Amino acid sequence: GMRGKLEAYLLELQALEFIYERSMFPELEYIFKHALTQQVAYSSLLLKKRKEVHESIGQAIEALYPNRLDEFYEALAFHYKNGASTDKAIYYLTKAAEKSFDRYAVEESHRHYVEAYELLYPRVGEVKGAEVQLIDLLIKWAYVFYFRGDFKRLTDVLEAHKELAESLDDKARLGMYYAWLGFSIYNSGSLRDSYQYLHKALHIGEEIKSDLVIGYSYCWLTWTCSYMGLLEEAVASGEKALEICRCFEEDQYLYYKSLGGLGTAYYKGQRRKVTEAGEALLEYARTRGSIRCGVMGHYTMALSFSMDGDFSSAVQHSRQGIEISADPLYNLLPKPMLGVYYVYNGQLQEAEDTMQEVLAFGREFSGEFMEDIAQGVLSLVSFLKGDLQSLATAEDVARKILADGGKFICVQFYNAIGMSFSLLIGSIPDAVQKAKDYRNKAIELAREIGAKGELGIAYLGLSQLHSAEGDKDKARHCISEALSLFEQCELENYLSQAKQALESLK
Repeated sequence: GMRGKLEAYLLELQALEFIYERSMFPELEYIFKHALTQQVAYSSLLLKKRKEVHESIGQAIEALYPNRLDEFYEALAFHYKNGASTDKAIYYLTKAAEKSFDRYAVEESHRHYVEAYELLYPRVGEVKGAEVQLIDLLIKWAYVFYFRGDFKRLTDVLEAHKELAESLDDKARLGMYYAWLGFSIYNSGSLRDSYQYLHKALHIGEEIKSDLVIGYSYCWLTWTCSYMGLLEEAVASGEKALEICRCFEEDQYLYYKSLGGLGTAYYKGQRRKVTEAGEALLEYARTRGSIRCGVMGHYTMALSFSMDGDFSSAVQHSRQGIEISADPLYNLLPKPMLGVYYVYNGQLQEAEDTMQEVLAFGREFSGEFMEDIAQGVLSLVSFLKGDLQSLATAEDVARKILADGGKFICVQFYNAIGMSFSLLIGSIPDAVQKAKDYRNKAIELAREIGAKGELGIAYLGLSQLHSAEGDKDKARHCISEALSLFEQCELENYLSQAKQALESLK
């Protein structure tokens, strides 16, 4: 029969050394001995015949292994792409992309999505349902762009197809589309635009009563609002996102990103909440085996320790997050803050090396926002190393970030610049006055947005400057303000420092 003929042909090819057995178990499998032989054999087939062969192979795999298709997504995608069933090619490319993503192979996943997109996009306007299919593909693909850290291209892709998404008259899809666009723009530094898109998504979600759209909108609003200094809304959004995401236990990203969002209590100086969020993330990572959640947990714990001036522990947790990371973005995620921790810990070379990595990544993938932060920290490092002209860059970055709506980051830069001038008192003229100016700027802006932790740090730094000038009354006033804030925020280390400073004035 046919089976006997096939075996005879295979044995003959094997005898001629064109093919050889690759495996006997669980099934007999042959492979060409040389790639060139395979190429010549393949090229000898007419195009029509090639398509028929690919189509037949795809159909055979589906028929033989209906319960094991996930093992063959890549092969099925290849054969149907080169066959005649474009619908199946797109389907299996998408399934292969999802499979790769779950294995942390984001670059491989990205390649599968690119192939699917290239097949699907020309069908828009030509094949019924292609428009909806494309928007669904983009929403799935967005996760891969995110974990690659490629926000420039994600924003470009989403903006390029925004009109199509708006034309579908499908609010659930449009809500998720706006949410992803808002979050992508946030990562590129356009905070006000991010805020607007996320609120558009939230409005749609509430209108159609979609918990998924509402959950993602609140989840990402947490981060945008934090950077903008809208701290009450940030914390409230994080709490709402966490409440909603419990309905979507299978969506690990939504859960741990929402839980991580509670870590934005960092911006208000609420250390206990930040610590609880970090511990919960690490526990979730342990029980679910989620590397991504583990990175977020270490990142959040680093924030907690840094809030109270324990920069050595902050460095340790940041490095742990980097060591376990399996995605390009999550390898980078702890590094901008790690560079800052190094500066405060006096490890200037480590800070410079880290921020150079951040700068290179920002230029390639994330845009001006990350570049600006990296340039600002690098200028502080250069200043502390003795390049007194370099601080102008940090000052420019602070002004630019403030103009873009990044109030909290600006507070941090003001405090860091003030600290830098304090360290160089006696080495440069007017260092005391410049340090005071920046501490006062930090106080004004931190008070405006309710950033109590940074406000306390600014007051403590200012008290030291007044004390150095011999103005004990002003120093006591600043320490009194700092003590109150540190008590509210439960920042024990800074509280101890403030008490010691007050004692030294007696």
